[in-house]
Amino acid sequence: MAGKSSISKRIAILGLSNILWGLIPWPASNLFKDYSSLLIIFTRFMFMSFFLLLIVGILLIIDRIKVKDKNKSINLRKLIQYLKSRNYEFFKFPQWAYLLIVGIFGLNSMTILFFLALKTIGVITTSIGVLTSLVIVTAINWGRGKEEMTKFKVLYLTTLIGATFILGYISQVYSISESSVSFGSIVLVLIYGIALSFFVITGSTDKMSLNEFKIVKENPRYQLIRTFFKLGMLGFFSALVYIPSLFLMSKFHFNEQIDSEITLFFTHLSDWWKIALNFDGIILIIVCTLIPYVIYYIMAANWPKHTSFNLWVGVMQLIEPLINIIIGITLLNEVFPLSWLLIIIFLFGIAIFTRYLSETETQIFAIFLLKIKPQFQLAAMQKAFTIKPVKEVSHMIGDYDIFLDTQLHSSQALNKFIQQDILTLPGLIRYDFLIITNNILEKD
Repeated sequence: MAGKSSISKRIAILGLSNILWGLIPWPASNLFKDYSSLLIIFTRFMFMSFFLLLIVGILLIIDRIKVKDKNKSINLRKLIQYLKSRNYEFFKFPQWAYLLIVGIFGLNSMTILFFLALKTIGVITTSIGVLTSLVIVTAINWGRGKEEMTKFKVLYLTTLIGATFILGYISQVYSISESSVSFGSIVLVLIYGIALSFFVITGSTDKMSLNEFKIVKENPRYQLIRTFFKLGMLGFFSALVYIPSLFLMSKFHFNEQIDSEITLFFTHLSDWWKIALNFDGIILIIVCTLIPYVIYYIMAANWPKHTSFNLWVGVMQLIEPLINIIIGITLLNEVFPLSWLLIIIFLFGIAIFTRYLSETETQIFAIFLLKIKPQFQLAAMQKAFTIKPVKEVSHMIGDYDIFLDTQLHSSQALNKFIQQDILTLPGLIRYDFLIITNNILEKD
């Protein structure tokens, strides 16, 4: 029962991050009256990076005071080693290159496109981008063998696509802005959905290395410090490339809206600090950016292995467009009929329910028994511990040496796990596995 209570709290906290992200249109729309949307984004990432790296510095000092053994304390050298280490889930790029790419093509791109769409076509139409992203991510995960296309998954996708068309059509019919009916607006929202999909998919491809697991075992604070440092550097890289990128873009002609935004950015660049001291700026930077990103990445780093983090991210992500629509109607004077709003809420409810059923229906629980050469047993256990689907690693005495308790989300994922993870374990002689159905009787 305690385990269920714990996961329920984590799901609620994860949902809070989506609620806070959903509030972004409110302070952002107020800031649009006086500042360039590009300058707002730049200030947002600058201060997010500053606050997080400041927190990292404070945590390093506290850790140094509490941990007497210098070898076990977390220091700047270990964080630099993290940046220089390779990300084996992202083409073996160094972590700094991974964060730079995610910052440019994920965080920066999706935020710029979101703010431009928000400013030109309104929050309700812009919320379609999130639904588009959910469809794209599901399709990509299916193509990569990470999800199975079950009847519930088909119903989930059908519901999302239906909600997308309803939102698009109704928001155009009742729109008070001529720009929102243009072909360009549709393209803008779709590209925003693609950029968001890239960020969602790449944002979780950062598994800790074996060396980092050893550090965590000696000092559990490393995981929290690493999370804050990673997010702080992500914001720093996003802000770092901002000015040179916009300067380069200013040399070309795009359209009147984008050209105007770039010109306003450089005209008001010296006023960036005014945004941070503005009430709406504080809400945007602290409440709608810093807090939800910290929540998201802490949850990602500490999510229990017995349940899927990506499952609940997909479910909770539906909260964001719903909050967007409510904000648009109540605070930003956008028009959306109540009858259609109730239909959208109903469709979102179906999508959440079918998403949950589709994931739990295809879950595979498997026990692996491994026979390993004696000199490789420790190395095999250490490597197995870093594999995502593995929930538990234990040593055995008898015909087999290592016991693995695993959870996967499709038969394709099981086959890929065997080929890429089990068969590549050092010193493997043979293996066997047993698939367990999810019809488990629990004793309270």
